[in-house]
Amino acid sequence: MNSPIQLGVFGAKGKMGQEIVRLASSDPRFTVVAQLDRGDDPLRGFVSCDVIIDFSHPSATASLVEACVALDKALVSGTTGHTSEEKATIRDAAQKIPILHAPNFSLGVMVLGRLVQEAARWLLGEGYEVEIVELHHRNKLDAPSGTACRLAEMIGQSMQRQWQEMARFGRAGQTGPRSKEELGMHSLRGGDVIGEHTVLFLTEGERLELSHKAWSRAAFASGALKGALWIRNRPAGLYSIEDMLGSQPKSSF
Repeated sequence: MNSPIQLGVFGAKGKMGQEIVRLASSDPRFTVVAQLDRGDDPLRGFVSCDVIIDFSHPSATASLVEACVALDKALVSGTTGHTSEEKATIRDAAQKIPILHAPNFSLGVMVLGRLVQEAARWLLGEGYEVEIVELHHRNKLDAPSGTACRLAEMIGQSMQRQWQEMARFGRAGQTGPRSKEELGMHSLRGGDVIGEHTVLFLTEGERLELSHKAWSRAAFASGALKGALWIRNRPAGLYSIEDMLGSQPKSSF
């Protein structure tokens, strides 16, 4: 039997960080040995950790991954909203350490993605149009959400296209008729909503809606902890939740 994972949490004062600490503290497979936030020094704070879980802010990415590389620590990250430069930093670090990155650690969201991709294969060549609507609490910093972008990516993969070429972010003014090639993306913010994602496939006379709604962060925190168990002792590389669950397709992060 493996000894408990010595766990570090980056972003420990945030809502996701607090939930991870709460669940890990009651799980004998983990010992929480470090709780850090932006402004703390990960190079000093994570020395005794086996795995670090990150739910912080994309601006902290560079210092965190540099520390993980220097300390030779595995990293699980659910932080979203990275710039292309920050993504490149993560990809470079993954050549030296194992990194599991996912915009959403919920199994339900992963299944939603597979259903969306299958629906896209069947419907988008038959005159259907597709829109993505996501709703989060007022304090979420990035839009669209990382999960919405991942769903858009999966739709694009089914059409063998880059989703960014198809995306239209909201509509206002005299927009003219909707193009069949558009992928509408809409971000709603308010209240304390943890996360809701709906993908609509629409045509004359009917529509198909595929939705996931979360009312507790426990599902995401539990998935991140499973990720920490999975990433431990993995070779260097950039892994996705699809890798962890043995599913296809994979993210092009």
